[in-house]
Amino acid sequence: MSKILIDSRLVSGSAALAEMSGIQVRGKFTAPWPWLVLIPMKPGCVEIFDLSDAEQSELGRLTVALARALKAQTRCDKINIASLGNVVPQLHVHIVARFVGDPGWPGPNFSVDAPRLSETEAERRLNELQRVVAALPQ
Repeated sequence: MSKILIDSRLVSGSAALAEMSGIQVRGKFTAPWPWLVLIPMKPGCVEIFDLSDAEQSELGRLTVALARALKAQTRCDKINIASLGNVVPQLHVHIVARFVGDPGWPGPNFSVDAPRLSETEAERRLNELQRVVAALPQ
């Protein structure tokens, strides 16, 4: 994995699953829904336009590929993709599998104060996210 400092708020409750084309893929394994975070490993990136055209294309391609794989693995009702950066300015993209009736449905998952998964559930979730990432060619 690349040696770039990742904001601690992106690291908290997540694990590095892979690095693909200069983008670290992390899995948030304690959240009540399956959640991936993509972080371009380019220093100083805050906005998507801070990336070169080729880097933007790769981020988009990887986002779509992982979103498709996450939906297939989880059989969720909806995939949410977001890059807000209001709280954590470091450029990152969230891919979240949502289910009708999950904590906070149909609202955004960012504002929900839902309980974290138990240790056993978190381990199961991490394994599930690892399978999603492993399904992609690296």
